[in-house]
Amino acid sequence: MPAKAPEVSYLNGKAINREKIDDFLDYIARNNQGIGSVSISRNGVQEYHKDFGQQQLKGITYDKDTQYQIGSISKMITAVMLMQLVENGKLKLEEKLSKYYPEIPNAQKITLHQMLNHTSGLGDYVGEEEDNWLFGKAAVGDKAIIAEIKKQGVSFEPGKKTKYSNSAYFLLSRILERLNNKPYNILLKENITDKAGMKHTFSVLDQPKNVFKSYKFNGKNWEEVRDFNFRNCIGLGDIVSTTEDMNTFMNALFSGSFIKKETLDMMISNKEEKVFGTGIMKVPFYNITAYGHGGDTAGSHSILSYEPVDKLSFAITINGENMRHNDLYVGVLNLLYGRDYQYPSFDTEKPETDLKKYEGEYETKEIPIPLTVFSKDGSLFAQGKGQPEFPLKKMEKNKYQFEQAGIIILFLPESKQMELTQNGKTFLLTKK
Repeated sequence: MPAKAPEVSYLNGKAINREKIDDFLDYIARNNQGIGSVSISRNGVQEYHKDFGQQQLKGITYDKDTQYQIGSISKMITAVMLMQLVENGKLKLEEKLSKYYPEIPNAQKITLHQMLNHTSGLGDYVGEEEDNWLFGKAAVGDKAIIAEIKKQGVSFEPGKKTKYSNSAYFLLSRILERLNNKPYNILLKENITDKAGMKHTFSVLDQPKNVFKSYKFNGKNWEEVRDFNFRNCIGLGDIVSTTEDMNTFMNALFSGSFIKKETLDMMISNKEEKVFGTGIMKVPFYNITAYGHGGDTAGSHSILSYEPVDKLSFAITINGENMRHNDLYVGVLNLLYGRDYQYPSFDTEKPETDLKKYEGEYETKEIPIPLTVFSKDGSLFAQGKGQPEFPLKKMEKNKYQFEQAGIIILFLPESKQMELTQNGKTFLLTKK
């Protein structure tokens, strides 16, 4: 039997170039393009940390322990706690939802595993941002949320498609509480934060005080953004943390502090065509594949990932967005891995025109996640449900690319279709 080829280190043992990343983030701050925090660790040791842009805010106080809203990264933490119950024999992934919520449509067919990997067919009770009913000052309560989940029903039979579902994770979080007979914040403390020494990570139920608000730039100043009432998304989007604590979580997860290696391997999606695993997503960057989760609220954006070969954990959260958050992520990653990277020019960028003809949701049976194309500030973007948006750069007429992931898209507006090419494979997607 031939020997297994050694895995390639992407950093080749080199130190992180702190000066280059510092310079880029200072450039972003000077140009009023972003506010946030970055932390990078290797082998469980933090090698880089920087808070940037906070000086642009007037009349606010912050310190190194100030937390950020991390949105749906909360789902990955909830999934880990559910897998702890699986290991302890208190929960089985193939159990049906009907055991806990028989009143939910299709509950007798939907497994907990399908809820974890977004193949349940359940909807998204949170809704779209412009008509979101969860912004109120008072929490609406579980009864109202479950009523909305029932009202939305299912969009496909379980296991047939992949569609990101906040509703599934709301129900999973309540199941977690029911089986432990404890509220979510206590479970988070006992099973995650105390075990890993995460002193600055809390659920909204803990009523954390030292938390950054979210901001947007109005052309002259940064102004506060109205964000969710996080009591309406406990266990799927309510956790606050620091980037350093986020990396502590990933290092503890991949070193076996929370669950066994076999369990973690099962949670990770290793199939080429799949993005979602069991609570953990693929986070690709060129030929590098890391694992983790993204998180977005109405005003804050985060990404947390772990690359197993270099044992590199990367956490970034942005609570003041002017430059698109995904572009900022990509800029830092390019500098981290020593790739050529040209800083964006904020003075000379001109918006493109006639992008509406490309907009819409495209799908094909060959790809499990529909792809939504939209324009913003004169630029074109694409996004799979539950994944970070990514920019599309024009190559020629009707042809765009996202170079970092090797994606080329040829739009066919007359037939309302697109050809998506990646890794030598071409798929034909049709607009819904």
